Amino acid sequence: MIDKNDRILIVAPHPDDEVLSSAKVLDSVKKGAEVYVIFITSGEHNTDTMLKFAPIPIFSSYLLAYKRYKEALAAAKILGLSKDHLIFLGYPDFGMMKILTNPNKVYFAGVTFRKRVFENWAYDKRKNFDFNDVYSVLKAEYKKINPTKVFYPSQYDLNPDHRAVSVLTQAVLGDINNKNVEAFSYFVHAKGWPFPMGYFPTKALTMPHFFIETPKGKIEDFALERGDIGKKLSAIKAHKSQYLTKPKFMVSFVRANELFFIQTPIKLGDTLPLWSKEIMEKISITPFVESASMIDSGGDYTINFKLFRGAPRISKINLFLYPLKSGSAFETLPKYRLEIERGFTSNLEVKLFDNGKEVFETKGTVSGIVNELDFAISIKKSYFDESDKTFLMISFEQFGVRITETPWWTIDLNP
Repeated sequence: MIDKNDRILIVAPHPDDEVLSSAKVLDSVKKGAEVYVIFITSGEHNTDTMLKFAPIPIFSSYLLAYKRYKEALAAAKILGLSKDHLIFLGYPDFGMMKILTNPNKVYFAGVTFRKRVFENWAYDKRKNFDFNDVYSVLKAEYKKINPTKVFYPSQYDLNPDHRAVSVLTQAVLGDINNKNVEAFSYFVHAKGWPFPMGYFPTKALTMPHFFIETPKGKIEDFALERGDIGKKLSAIKAHKSQYLTKPKFMVSFVRANELFFIQTPIKLGDTLPLWSKEIMEKISITPFVESASMIDSGGDYTINFKLFRGAPRISKINLFLYPLKSGSAFETLPKYRLEIERGFTSNLEVKLFDNGKEVFETKGTVSGIVNELDFAISIKKSYFDESDKTFLMISFEQFGVRITETPWWTIDLNP
């Protein structure tokens, strides 16, 4: 599957994701392949390990960022990667979803008290924590590498940074629109997964099972030989700050294979994949969407979704719709947010925003049929400007605080 002519890019939301998911792929350098890793964040917000380095969070986050940088270098050395094939962007750990869903704002990282990249080893210290800078840097590095194969996090991963980075990577792939590039997604965070938890190097990884509606697609397995297993274990242990905190979880990825997923395109009218209610409750995430779909309604697209419970007072449901047109600059395309707000009464108000600015033609643009449980919200097709696909995500807020959200879906708009 991988040969000496390949240029491989692994996109890692945090240092350690690259070895947990793709150590065998990283080790392809021994076949002569060129392998690169882009680390989106520095992993400085990991609360399990942060306070071990200093009693004050702002200092401990700096120390942890540097430690995880050095750990990534050590792991790469074990797998034969050169330092100049590792790109550290330095964007905020635990902030990527906020950046993605607020494309018109500069994100302030409370743990580091920063609005821009601060690490000396990062790609560019002058870059702001905002959507345009994140996306332009990721796209620029992608173009330099010009990969033949890309490995990136799943949009169904339970970690919000992973889901956000998945959307950004898919947007770059669509933007560049090279049909010869093969793309593979990977899981790291899924409840009760890998199963069984612990060091079982002879067992195979299988797909996580925590969905009401499971994503459809193809599974790709990379088999690990005995030497690969030892090397992967050593690379995982090189991420000492993480290994010492959660060793059982980390070694659970040392298996007989590495697992990747190629999703079948979601079509209009398909039932959208969702995490199960039981799994969400077990990890203290409030489940609220029971089913969802997006359909062609003639001159409109209609998003249908059903809630487990009604919409409580002083609540807000946001539908994020980011069109994607092959070969077009994603950063210049609309970033829609449909806001459904309920105040003290039973009345619901629907508004449309693009890049944070209200679209004043709301009445002619958005319509909806809603009750306590069932929603059908329509938006005119003209607002998608003949786009090929759209990203869609639904979130729920109460008293201004985001309580829960769905996965991001990538929906094919072509008939």
